[in-house]
Amino acid sequence: MPMFFSSLLLTLLTCSFKLQAQDSLATFNPVLKDSLLKEELLQVKNQLYHLLLQEKQSIEINFQSGEYNYNFGNPINVYLATGGLNFICPENRTAEIRFSDMTDYKFKIYRIENNIQSGRNNSEQKLKMGNIILSVGGERQSVLKTIASHLIKIQKILNELYFKMNTFRQMAMITNALSNKPYITEEMRQYIIQAETYTKLYEYERAIQINDQLIATHPTAYSDVYYNIAILLAETNKLHSAICNMKKFLLLNPTSEDAQLAKTKITEWELILNN
Repeated sequence: MPMFFSSLLLTLLTCSFKLQAQDSLATFNPVLKDSLLKEELLQVKNQLYHLLLQEKQSIEINFQSGEYNYNFGNPINVYLATGGLNFICPENRTAEIRFSDMTDYKFKIYRIENNIQSGRNNSEQKLKMGNIILSVGGERQSVLKTIASHLIKIQKILNELYFKMNTFRQMAMITNALSNKPYITEEMRQYIIQAETYTKLYEYERAIQINDQLIATHPTAYSDVYYNIAILLAETNKLHSAICNMKKFLLLNPTSEDAQLAKTKITEWELILNN
């Protein structure tokens, strides 16, 4: 084989091995995977920001407080901050979408038909996020769909980071490989009893807090805690949080008798969120 082709083949093989090593490192290194997620998050945030900036004259901001709905009009400007998106509206009114509040938002576009004096119907498309509602005319529906798509992607990445899913995947893999599994301490038993008691009393928020304390004691010793907390979160209408915790249960119990039921629950919650 000519020297040139030998050198080229060696270069290609070296690049291939480097790429495989990087893929392998990304697979087993949760810190690197989180770093890649953060880069993707920044890209999507910037895409959303530029879209909102470009379409600000076609978007109407509404602020909902209890039974009252305040129309802030079209934003004069949009700012992207670390914590969220800020809309500067007429008469010095501001509205903010906080990324930290997005964990369990259900992003759904709905249509409102308004009859106007001419007798024609004037339709609006609305997207609700907490107490902020974005509205566009019916002809701009595709814009609102794109905004919703970006927000859903941001929410997915934020939840992966917030619930430390990459770190937990590695932790579950290590735990499942152990011959001597972590054991439940007496302190943990007390938390289990307390959480079960509050659940029976329908004090779900308190039961969730106790389960969080149980997880803080040892994250993998009592795997059923993730199933229990997922059910409690679903009862309090926090379906995204419920799904993340049920996925943690499955990571620790991929072949258990309850695994199929857990998968069914995730499917049910995802259907609710998408409809």
